[in-house]
Amino acid sequence: MPASIRHLILDYWCLEEQTGNQCMFLSLLQLLPNLQQVQMQFSLTKAMMLNVGSFPSPFSISSVRHLILNEMDFDTIAHLYSLFSCFEQLETIAMSRIIIKDISFPNHLAPSHRCYPSTLDLELNGSIIEHLFSPQSTISLSSLRILKVVAVDADVFTVASLLSLVNSSLESLTLRLECWKYPAGSPIDLRQLRHLRNFSTCLRFYSALEPVDAVERWPSPLGHRFFETIPCSVEDIYIEVAVSPFDTSLLPKYRSDWQELDHILARHPLRFTVRLGIYIDYGLAESEYEEYFDTQWSAYGGMEEYFPNFLRFECMPEMNKLGRVDSRIVKGEITLPPYIFY
Repeated sequence: MPASIRHLILDYWCLEEQTGNQCMFLSLLQLLPNLQQVQMQFSLTKAMMLNVGSFPSPFSISSVRHLILNEMDFDTIAHLYSLFSCFEQLETIAMSRIIIKDISFPNHLAPSHRCYPSTLDLELNGSIIEHLFSPQSTISLSSLRILKVVAVDADVFTVASLLSLVNSSLESLTLRLECWKYPAGSPIDLRQLRHLRNFSTCLRFYSALEPVDAVERWPSPLGHRFFETIPCSVEDIYIEVAVSPFDTSLLPKYRSDWQELDHILARHPLRFTVRLGIYIDYGLAESEYEEYFDTQWSAYGGMEEYFPNFLRFECMPEMNKLGRVDSRIVKGEITLPPYIFY
């Protein structure tokens, strides 16, 4: 039976502390010689993690190729480093909503074991992203080909620093920041990603009810500078267009913003295709305004009927004339790529 297990999901809410150096988690993995994917979610205690403050790890799990960490708490960054050092053959690492109580780590310690993933899927805050790829980290980026970053509070300088570490190998990039705060002259320059072929990001039509500063809105002149750096190697651009119900009086403003972006993309020397996936996010509309928005949009046939043609013909007329834009309604936001299987 243990030899037939390929996928393992560990879902722990609470576990009593154990003493000594026993690590229940790694002891369990050693009983599953053909395990390929491990998914851990919710808080784990030291009894499940390595009870050490440094590495190398005394264990090595060679069969596991995919590691998924979701909503977990770590006492120190060293515990996280030690976990990765156990999986030297990892191909995919996915991390979301991770909390690390002590992010500091002794600078004099250097890892003796690293993993070399080809795919990273990260939904983390900026401080964890920054430390996750420090010289002390047990994750090497030398073989990384696919990177997805969803960062709520990370400034663009953290993201720019991360991209500078993967410029020689990265082929696919999904970049989604909730706020794009940076001064004139964006520090994110995609031209350094010489082998990048696919790029995905998210732009939003904000509701008038949302208290979002103008400098954080996309598309905007700040966002336009980012798109100007798309490298000549790119063949495909996917933009998730998240639309929360808004007053129709804002349409001229949004049309103008998108036409500026349209002009930047249309004058790019390469003939890449821009695919627009329109996601109507009704969850952001307050219930007391639902009837108001329905009345507003009734003259347009509803948001789902109106938006695909609005984006294609009115917001991006130059790209549409070149035959390089497609827009359609999608049923959900950007999700985990298909290499993570359940």
